[in-house]
Amino acid sequence: MEANEKLDRRRLLKGLAAAGGAVAASALIPARWSKPSVSVGVLPAHAQVTGAPDLVVELCWEEPINLDVTVIEPGGGDPDAVGPNNPTGPTATYHGDDQDGGCELITVPAGGAADGHYHVDLWNWDEQITAEATLTITTPAGTFVCHPTVPPMTEWLCSANVWFPGGTVEWIALACRIEGAGSTRQHKS
Repeated sequence: MEANEKLDRRRLLKGLAAAGGAVAASALIPARWSKPSVSVGVLPAHAQVTGAPDLVVELCWEEPINLDVTVIEPGGGDPDAVGPNNPTGPTATYHGDDQDGGCELITVPAGGAADGHYHVDLWNWDEQITAEATLTITTPAGTFVCHPTVPPMTEWLCSANVWFPGGTVEWIALACRIEGAGSTRQHKS
């Protein structure tokens, strides 16, 4: 008989637990049932990569010449240009100033790009020297490269407009060999 009593007690305890759970669950169920709504979307490819910046502008060169890259942010003007004299703007940050060759970098973090255009300029402060440089612009739309030849007696070398949203690049170039699919046009002055 003890075996039957244990079995009955076990069943009784299970039944009580189930009934108590059903009472608790019934308190959570709404009085009127509605169809659930689901919102589905797909992130752009660049947003699926963790931490990928919206904009990277990199200027590199080897010759002992003082070159600089600057970026005017959407809605800004020349006095607001991010570069060696103003390293931090509303969305962009400048890194480094190697006057004797090396690299300079301006970045806008992931999700930080403002709508409109970022204006990129390349400057030559040693107007007596000829040099080779590489200006690389990386956006969600791809990587765009300009290889300017730095002619003597020229302060401004080349520019580009980078349009957001999207990150398309429009080159405005002086003596610049351009690479990269998606560059919308090229001007030579």
